[in-house]
Amino acid sequence: MSAIKVAEGVEGTPEMLRVVEGRYFLPGERVRALAGARRGDGGTVKAARLGPSQEGDLVIAATWLVRGSGGEPQVAYAFEGCPGLHAANEFGDPRSNEHCFGLLIQRAGGTWLIPLDDRAENVVEASGPPVRIVERLVRSARYSLGLGPEARETHVFFAGLEPAPQHGEFHVLANADGTANLAYATWWTDASPDQVDIAQDAIASAGFASKPAPRN
Repeated sequence: MSAIKVAEGVEGTPEMLRVVEGRYFLPGERVRALAGARRGDGGTVKAARLGPSQEGDLVIAATWLVRGSGGEPQVAYAFEGCPGLHAANEFGDPRSNEHCFGLLIQRAGGTWLIPLDDRAENVVEASGPPVRIVERLVRSARYSLGLGPEARETHVFFAGLEPAPQHGEFHVLANADGTANLAYATWWTDASPDQVDIAQDAIASAGFASKPAPRN
C-alpha cells in the first residue's frame, strides 16, 4: 500500500506513486522551508502561511498528490501542528544540500566525492577538497540510482566504486561531522583514467592513502 494520499479527482498511477515515494519526503520525516520559497500560494495547495513557530524543522503528517493550478498532478505536504497543504517543492532536507560535478570513488578505507568539473578545458586538479561519503543511501539516492531498499544493493553499489569510480552530477547532504550523504545522482558515467588520477591525488593531498588495496 502506498504511503501517498491521493486527492479526489486526481489520477495517481502506480508509476506516479512510485516516483513520488522515491523523490519526496514521507510522513514522519523532517523538512525545512527553502530560502526564498513562496509559501502559501498556488492552486489547490493554497494554504495558511507558516507562522513564526513553524519556521524551523517541520514534521510531515501526510504526503499528498493533488491537482495543481494548471490541472496537473502536484505533490503537497501536510505538517504536524500547521494547517493546510503546502507545495512540496518549497521544502527540502534540513541539512545543507550541495550540488557538485565530481567523482565518486572508494579509496583509503572509505567512499569519497571529489569535486571535479571537467566542463572546463585542461582540468588537472580537483576543484575542491575530498568529501567523505557516508555509506548509507537515503531514499532519494536509491531511487535516482535505480536501487531497491535491500542493504545488499547498497553494499554492492559502494563496493563497485573501487574498481569502477563514477563521474557525474550529484547532490549531497552535509552532516555536522564533515561527512555527507549522497542525496541524488542526476547522471553518472565511468570515470576516465585521468579523472581517477586527479581524484587519487586529491585524497592523498588530504592525508589519506589513495591507492586501492592490493587484491590477493
